[in-house]
Amino acid sequence: MLDRKFVRENIDAVREMLAARHTEVDLGALDGLDTERRSALREFEDLRHKQKEASEEIGRIKREKR
Repeated sequence: MLDRKFVRENIDAVREMLAARHTEVDLGALDGLDTERRSALREFEDLRHKQKEASEEIGRIKREKR
């Protein structure tokens, strides 16, 4: 199995390797799905960061009221 990063960085070489094995794979679809995955992961990390900031702010406000 090939690593996603390797396929993304060497898509032409992967196409050649697949052609040599007489195997057909839609690498365009794979690349599109990988792009969507990376975008969703970035969005998830941004939301997690905002959640952490909000949690810290709530904790700070609670400490100040004591």
